[in-house]
Amino acid sequence: MVHPASCRFAAHRLKTPYLHWLVTNISPDSDGVAEGGVPEGGREWPNSFGTTGWGGPHPPRHEDPHRYFFRLYALERPLALPKAPQAPDVHRALTDKEIASGTMVGTFYR
Repeated sequence: MVHPASCRFAAHRLKTPYLHWLVTNISPDSDGVAEGGVPEGGREWPNSFGTTGWGGPHPPRHEDPHRYFFRLYALERPLALPKAPQAPDVHRALTDKEIASGTMVGTFYR
């Protein structure tokens, strides 16, 4: 799940984080993902741009760098998610199912 920490866009002020990419069911044997690709076994879901796949960073010009959180969760089994899950749906579904997790934070500005 990839989403920014904060942003001045109106959509970001909502309680639902702006979702740049959501991929589930990544194989535990996956060791990376090629540019423009999907991790092995992964299923992409719609993002906040209204498309499926990676929606890269696009903060307003001349603002301080925006932080983007890349979160990876190891689970015992696939999650039961609605047809078009948003970040809060995933967080709810993760409750008590997480074996391990990791977060990487990247920054970007224009």
